[in-house]
Amino acid sequence: SSSSTPTLGIWSSLFFNGGNLTSKFHYCNFRYASNAMLSKMTTYDTLEIKHSKFENNVNGIKGGTTGNWSEIIFIDSCSFINNTNFGFDNGMGAVINHSTFSNNQTGFSGQCCSAITNCIVNSNQTGLFFYSSTNHVTNCSINSNENGIVSNNGNDVFYNCIMDSNSIAGITINSDQASVSNCKMRNNEIGLYSLGGSSGNLITQNIIESNIIGIKLDRHTDNITCNRICSNANYGLYYNVNFSSNINMPNNYWCTADSISTSAVIYDGYDNINKGLVFYMPLATEQCQLTSLDETTATTNYPVSIFPNPFSTQLTFSLADNVQTTVSLYNFLGQRVLQQTFTNSTTINTEQLADGIYFYELRSNKGTLKTGKLVKQ
Repeated sequence: SSSSTPTLGIWSSLFFNGGNLTSKFHYCNFRYASNAMLSKMTTYDTLEIKHSKFENNVNGIKGGTTGNWSEIIFIDSCSFINNTNFGFDNGMGAVINHSTFSNNQTGFSGQCCSAITNCIVNSNQTGLFFYSSTNHVTNCSINSNENGIVSNNGNDVFYNCIMDSNSIAGITINSDQASVSNCKMRNNEIGLYSLGGSSGNLITQNIIESNIIGIKLDRHTDNITCNRICSNANYGLYYNVNFSSNINMPNNYWCTADSISTSAVIYDGYDNINKGLVFYMPLATEQCQLTSLDETTATTNYPVSIFPNPFSTQLTFSLADNVQTTVSLYNFLGQRVLQQTFTNSTTINTEQLADGIYFYELRSNKGTLKTGKLVKQ
C-alpha cells in the first residue's frame, strides 16, 4: 500500500489464475493485504518466492485448488510474520526451505505433499497444520507455539526436528502411519500426543524429556520403541485408553533403574482400573535412542544442485562435497520408487516413472542433508 497509515486488508491480493506459467518474486515485501498472494494455479504452474517477507496481512499466501496435484510453489528464505490468520495456507503442497513462521494464528497449513526443511516455526497459535497426507518436515525448529505441529491425516514424516516450549503439545498426531524419528521434544506441556485413527504410527529414536507429560496416548496401535523418555514432570507416558486395550512398548529408555521405578513414570491401568496396561519390558540401554541432534540444522543451507525440475527422462543430483550420499525418491503416496548411492554427483534414469509429484531425500552417514519436492511431466 502507498498509504502513509496502512491498515490490515487495505489492499486485496496479487491473484494468479494459472496458464502454465512460471512466476518469480525475489526480495519483495508484502504487507497489509487481505491475501498478499492468492493462487488458483493450474497443472504444472510454478510460483517461486525467495528472500521475501509477508508481514501484517490477513493471510500471507493462499494457494492451491483441489485437484491440481502438480502445481508447484517454491518458498526459499522467506519470513511469514504477524499475519492474522495464516502465514501460508496452501490447498495442495509446497517446497519450503530456510524460512521463518512467527506470530501468526497458523504458520503453515497444507493439504498434501509439502516438504518443509530447515525452517524456524515459533510463537504461533499453531505452527504447522496438515489436514491431508504425505507431508515431510525435516531439520526444523518448532518452539514457543501453542500447538507446535498438528498432523490430521496419514503418512506424514517428521525427522530431525526440535519441538521446544510449546504450551499445548510439541506434536499432535490425529492420523495413521505417520513417522516421528530422530526428534527432540522438550519443555512442552505434552511432548507428543497421539489420538484417533485405527492403524499405528512409528515413534522411534527420539528424545522426549523435561515436558509435563512426555507422551500422551489415546490409542493402542502405535509402534513406540527405542526412545529416550526421561525427566518429564508428571509422567513419561500417560496411557488414556480403555481397560480392554493394552499396548506393548518394549525397548525404550526411561532413565530408571528397574521395572518398579519405570512403572512410577507411567500412568495406566495400575493407576486407574478403567485404563489399559502398558507392557514396557524389556528396558532399553541408553545407546538405543537418539543421543545427538544437530540443533543448528534449522539454519544450515546444504549446497546441492538438482536439475531439471520439472524433469522427464533423467534427473541429476550434484553436491559440492565429496561425501557418499544416498538419494531416495518417493511418490506422493510415500512409496519409495528409486534409490541410489553416489559421491559428488549422479544422473538417474527416470523414464519408467509416471508423471506427477515426487519427494527426494539426500542422506549421508551424518543424517538427512536435504529434502524437497520434484515434478515429472
